[in-house]
Formats: sequence, structure tokens, C-alpha cells
Amino acid sequence: MRIPRVKAKEFYQGQLDPHGGRGFSDGTHYICLAPRSEEFARRAEEIIVSWEIREDDSTDLDEDEGTSADFTLEVSDPRYLEHFTKNAYFQTAFTGHLPS
Repeated sequence: MRIPRVKAKEFYQGQLDPHGGRGFSDGTHYICLAPRSEEFARRAEEIIVSWEIREDDSTDLDEDEGTSADFTLEVSDPRYLEHFTKNAYFQTAFTGHLPS
């Protein structure tokens, strides 16, 4: 077990999410940083080269979870997607709207 020299809560002081900046999951403590939408948009634009949302009859609408759709992303470096397996299911807030 590694003991950090600086506590993350102290290192990221002033950057914690004011709506629940910390928690505990599967034996691990974590902190949540405040959203930085400009930084997210800049990084998304660097990472996502192209994208396509497939519109077909199988797109589901679930009132609790929103719209479900298949999409394809092309990224600037394959390492961004190495952790996914083919046809992996995951939830994302990606809407296809990137800054121009």
C-alpha cells in the first residue's frame, strides 16, 4: 500500500466539485473536481477526429435513461480507445456537438 505524501484533497484544494467533491467506491476513496467545460471541449476537439451517429429503427427512447444510439468515433490516437472491447456498452454525455 502506498501512502501519498500529499493528500489529493489538499493538492486540489479550491478545485473540488462543490456538489459532492469526494466519495468512496470499491474500497477506494476518490475526489471529484469541479467541471471545466472549456477544457473538456478543447480536449474533445483534439481527441475526436470524426464521428457518426447511426440513425436506424433500433434507436431506443427510455424516459429514465434518455436516448440510446450506436455511434462511431475516430480518434487522433488509438490509445484513447484501447481500454474498450468491440461493441462495448457504456454511457456517455457525448451529443455530437463540438465547438466549431
